[in-house]
Amino acid sequence: MHSKKLNPQKLSEIIENLSMVVIDLPKSNLGKYSDLQKNEVHQYKLYLSGYHKVCHGLWRPEDSRRVSLPNFKGANSGLLLWGNRGVGKSQILTYVTAWAHENKWAVLAIPKADAYTDGKHEIFRFKNGLYLQPILAKKLLMQLRHSNEYLFKNSDVDLSVYGKIDISGVRDGDPEPCPKVWDEERQCWTDAWKEHLYDFEIKNLQ
Repeated sequence: MHSKKLNPQKLSEIIENLSMVVIDLPKSNLGKYSDLQKNEVHQYKLYLSGYHKVCHGLWRPEDSRRVSLPNFKGANSGLLLWGNRGVGKSQILTYVTAWAHENKWAVLAIPKADAYTDGKHEIFRFKNGLYLQPILAKKLLMQLRHSNEYLFKNSDVDLSVYGKIDISGVRDGDPEPCPKVWDEERQCWTDAWKEHLYDFEIKNLQ
């Protein structure tokens, strides 16, 4: 960096100019957990670019950006950490999360994404046709509040939208997320599922 006379201020600029970052984590920084670290200083090597020489049939970040649609921002507005198991993806996310908290960002961390896809939590169908997982949603909101409590306490509530969004995320005045239309292939209306509900499900819809 110094030899190139660069002074990057953004994470994207660092990644663009560095292939690897070496971070020294002193034992003293761990506070009450310092005894858990054996070495006085533990060194981490974070590979930022030029590391994924073998893709094993998976899409690499540069490939996903190259073939993405020009108007699709999903592959270009964020950062994708790619790599085989054990290369340090979780380490990078942990450091980024800590950095975001220190810079007063609201952080929503999801350490185990499989909880949202394994179907182990209660699922019910809301009256607008969307599937909801109330227990999982409550847990996520509690974690969000806990990790950002100080920031939220000092933030103003936008009363122009407060109370105008239902539990499924639909705003007042928005079109129906699952409109009633005729399904030609199944020869029924798309809300025909309402005719095959148990009593407790009917109660939830009321």
